Amino acid sequence: MRVRKIILLLLLITAAVPAYAQKTKKERNLIKEGNELFGQGKYAEAEAAYGKVLEFNPMSPIARFNQATATMKKLEVKKEMEPQDSSQYSGALKHFADLTTDPGASKSIREKSFFNLGKISYESEAYQQAVEFLKQALKIDPSDEQALKLLRMAQKKMSQNQDKNQNQKDKKQKDKENKDENKNQQKQQPKQDPPKNQNQNPQPQQQQPNNSQQMLQAVQNEEKNTRDKVNKRKAEQMQGRQKTDKPW
Repeated sequence: MRVRKIILLLLLITAAVPAYAQKTKKERNLIKEGNELFGQGKYAEAEAAYGKVLEFNPMSPIARFNQATATMKKLEVKKEMEPQDSSQYSGALKHFADLTTDPGASKSIREKSFFNLGKISYESEAYQQAVEFLKQALKIDPSDEQALKLLRMAQKKMSQNQDKNQNQKDKKQKDKENKDENKNQQKQQPKQDPPKNQNQNPQPQQQQPNNSQQMLQAVQNEEKNTRDKVNKRKAEQMQGRQKTDKPW
């Protein structure tokens, strides 16, 4: 009885081998087909071919990497991203991110996944994130010249952004200091009292006679005094004549 169980188990294992081999061959053919379509620039068709592999082998590292790459190329060709493309974009990013830690993925696939994430981050102007991804790629393959070149570009962009942000921060700080200084100067200036009688009706000023008017008045007074004296003298003479010159 025990021998019969062992023989049955061996038969099941033997029967599974051809099926696995057939599955691997189908996978290889579909990946080959996808690669040819990708080379021809038919990214949507290549994406579909890799997707067929994932239908029966969802964990295939090669199919996941290639499909994510085909998706990104397809979206890159489009001038504008449509709403339904966002889920495909997110799916491609997830494939690359998962492959960086997938123990079943080869070193080459993990390194290229880091590189692609770095490239996508760079194009999205997320330079610090790009630097981190590209450093991870170079840890796996220090000879990757593309990753090294892109890393230097990302570091330069990141440095420029930091300088720009620092300059803007310094300018804001300087403007604030100038504003505060102006406020302090205004506080330190003594308050000027409003001019007195500002709201009162001005009193009319008495006109003072000038010197010419005074002189004219003095002359007129002198002439009047002289006339008075002359008239008085004439009156006295007339009285004298009336006393001596009597009619005969």
